[in-house]
Amino acid sequence: MNYKLAKQIKDAGFPQDEINGALMNYWDGEPVETVYVPTLSELIDACGSYLTLSGRGTWLVTAPMEKISEAGNSPEEAVAKLWLKLN
Repeated sequence: MNYKLAKQIKDAGFPQDEINGALMNYWDGEPVETVYVPTLSELIDACGSYLTLSGRGTWLVTAPMEKISEAGNSPEEAVAKLWLKLN
């Protein structure tokens, strides 16, 4: 997951773990902000248990109860984008 997506889910209220899995944004070599990069299982738990995830190059995740789908280059990216739509 890239910094931009991690920042979006942080700004949308995803819980942050300041110790583990952080990405930093730098400006002129100085850290500006730290954002947490959640694990795939944390993202799936946050989205709910009714998810379908499939991939061949691009990963697609669907929350059938809400009839919402999202795609990404990795499972983490797809589920993070879905979490943003759900929240």
